[in-house]
Amino acid sequence: MPMKRRLFVGMTIGTAALTSLLVVSVVAMAINTTNSSITETKISTIKGNIILNQDVEMPAHAHLIVQLVDISQKEGPFQVISETSMAINTQKALDFKMVLNTITFEKDHDYALQARIVVGDILWFISDERTPISIFETANPYKIYLNLVGQNISSKWNVPTSVNGHEWQVEDIFNAGIIDSSHITINVTNEKNLTSDPTFVKYNVTGYGGCNRYSTSVMINEDEKTLKFATPAMTFMACAEAISQQEDRFTEMLMKTNSYNFDDIGRLFLKDSKGNYIARLIPHL
Repeated sequence: MPMKRRLFVGMTIGTAALTSLLVVSVVAMAINTTNSSITETKISTIKGNIILNQDVEMPAHAHLIVQLVDISQKEGPFQVISETSMAINTQKALDFKMVLNTITFEKDHDYALQARIVVGDILWFISDERTPISIFETANPYKIYLNLVGQNISSKWNVPTSVNGHEWQVEDIFNAGIIDSSHITINVTNEKNLTSDPTFVKYNVTGYGGCNRYSTSVMINEDEKTLKFATPAMTFMACAEAISQQEDRFTEMLMKTNSYNFDDIGRLFLKDSKGNYIARLIPHL
């Protein structure tokens, strides 16, 4: 065989061998990386106690919600890995149990428990600090301390019966929810303004649309449970596109609102002229 042909064949075989070696090495590295970063959970359940910082009489519909979250990104957002909830009664300490079925943990991630007590959509207690957990040890039970949120502990819960005199926090618009961490409010004053229609009372309204502040007014007929918002005047801040679109939906909702009603835990529901639901709000504590 001529020298050039033997050289070409040798180079071809060598290249193929090197390529095979590189492929095997890459696959091995991928397997090792996968095995080193992901592990099946070593714990099947998480148990713990909820300690309330104040002894208060809970209203009906109170629920405890406990969440397991990934806190690896220190600035958030924190991904919820698992959640459990239970109806509760007034008591100083509560026990909880969270069953972990097919949950997979990252070895280099950090995890913690957080909890809250809600009445409907109204927040009553919350854990100011998250409780770290170990995914390799069954160090149960954990203790989670909850603090009362902005209420007078000497008073019982009073369900709102009027729109005016409250700051309302928007929880849902057009059955589409709202963006996490966005804050939309409607603050209706208690001061009455004269109107040409004696069946309505006019109140000034201010609030936050998620990016911009706004001001407007609302006409309310409490006997008929009807209300109408005037076109809001808003600031012009630069907003993220998603927040800006949500703010447009909020303004649209205000303009379509025609009537309202409350449920038994004080949530405010707004409806359009055809009686269709368009928004849900809760009183800000």
